Amino acid sequence: MQEQLENLINEGITRYASANGYQPTRFMELRRELGTVAAIEQLMTTATIQIGFVKMMRNGLSNYTCEAAILRFPELFTQEAADVAKFRLENWEQLT
Repeated sequence: MQEQLENLINEGITRYASANGYQPTRFMELRRELGTVAAIEQLMTTATIQIGFVKMMRNGLSNYTCEAAILRFPELFTQEAADVAKFRLENWEQLT
């Protein structure tokens, strides 16, 4: 399951870079420092919607967002992270 998560996030980074012309370097640094699950959990604790999330949504990459990964692999994440992820995916246009 962890390997599937890593693959999904790596594919999302590749697609994000292709669509936007640059890498999400801060998220990549956070992953290296904390690990993928902890990095994603940390993103869910901020009230601010990350610009990378918005760009992915606008580019039709919703299945590759960290939020989507949480809902796809809920057993790896806290319920709080799942609640935030679901809310963001359902309401992203109103939040930006």
